[in-house]
Amino acid sequence: MKQRSALVIGATGLIGKSLVAKLRQHPAYQDIHLFVRKTIDIDDPHVNIRVGELESSPPESYPHVDNVF
Repeated sequence: MKQRSALVIGATGLIGKSLVAKLRQHPAYQDIHLFVRKTIDIDDPHVNIRVGELESSPPESYPHVDNVF
């Protein structure tokens, strides 16, 4: 199975939390990038957390991923 990467925008909301939990359990997702407004505590070497406002980050600074949620 090809290893995939994902970017989740809004990972602290109800749906975002559930989505992140599913991605962390899915064997295909090796790298999961989270873009959140407030700090979130996840201890997982495959999860990269970025705290900030979406509008203040230029699109070219986002990681290259296979899927965006």
